Amino acid sequence: MALKGANMKKLNSLILLGILVTTSFVVINPVSATNVNVYSGKDAIVNGNNLINAVKNSKTGDTIRIHAGTYQVTKTIIIPFDNIKIVGDDPFTTIIDASGNSDSCITTDKSNMAIKNITIKNLTIKNSSADAINLGSDSEISNCVILNNKGHGIFADLNTKIQYCFIENNGLEGIDVNNNGTVENVISRNNGGNNIRVGSYSTIKNCLSSNSKSNDGIYADSNSKVINCTSSNNFANGIKVGNRTIITNCITTTNGLSGIDGSSSVSVTYTNSWKNKKDFSVVTRGEGCFSKDPKFTSKEYSWKGWADNQKIEYFLTKNSPCINSGSELSKGLNLENGWSTVLDDSCDTGTVDIGFHFASKCKV
Repeated sequence: MALKGANMKKLNSLILLGILVTTSFVVINPVSATNVNVYSGKDAIVNGNNLINAVKNSKTGDTIRIHAGTYQVTKTIIIPFDNIKIVGDDPFTTIIDASGNSDSCITTDKSNMAIKNITIKNLTIKNSSADAINLGSDSEISNCVILNNKGHGIFADLNTKIQYCFIENNGLEGIDVNNNGTVENVISRNNGGNNIRVGSYSTIKNCLSSNSKSNDGIYADSNSKVINCTSSNNFANGIKVGNRTIITNCITTTNGLSGIDGSSSVSVTYTNSWKNKKDFSVVTRGEGCFSKDPKFTSKEYSWKGWADNQKIEYFLTKNSPCINSGSELSKGLNLENGWSTVLDDSCDTGTVDIGFHFASKCKV
């Protein structure tokens, strides 16, 4: 019998209520993120496969925690979704050795080019046949040691942040990041291409670059900022930049071409460029620029999560002309408390020293 009038209205109300309840159920019951633990054992190859599978089977929001040990990977670690974290215990104890792999070590799934928001922390990655890390946009890489890979140390897309990494002896660029990148507190040396390269509207702050084998120490495209960096002994330029870039508080020495190279729209201030083939090329030299021996000295340097007993040749001596020669107070650049340029680990207080600062136990 057909429903009419009030009965039809009652049925429609019940149907609508059912739809609302179902919809509410879907909204308030998302798939929850999980922590996945990967442990080392006696068999490095098996451990490597466990790691590969843990990442392969992860879902958006998951954290893969890789505990101390050496993981021998023979296939690429492919990240399948957005917003996944891969976190080691410590870069000096959590080691991924990709010497058995024929491609990149860690990369996003190339069948889904939109994958982003990836975090990688506290790992050593070495011996890959291609890139150590190759990621999409909006990612973050920190406290990593990247060594002896045949491709890029780190290759990443837009809006990526890289900090507290030690990058050495990679076949191509040490770091290659697209536009709006941030590279901060990084030591990058002895790489085949540029030690550090960023796209437009990027920032490179407090970085040390040395001994690029075939290109520039630091390369930044247009409208970028290079602040408190040291770039020395590179094959080509110490710092090469695109139009309308700002360079301040930097040191460039003994590079094969120019210490600083750019265009007339590039502003360079409070920078020491010394003993390069040409110290300042084309750029507009502003206040505080000079060409003097910075009087470097060396030290075995270690800092948790950054460098492990590495010989660093770019500390400043107490009588260096670069001491207290910067653009503003060190506090304004967050380079005062816990940062030093000299061997005795005294904090950089007052007017900022120019060039790279090392993390230190010093306290103001």
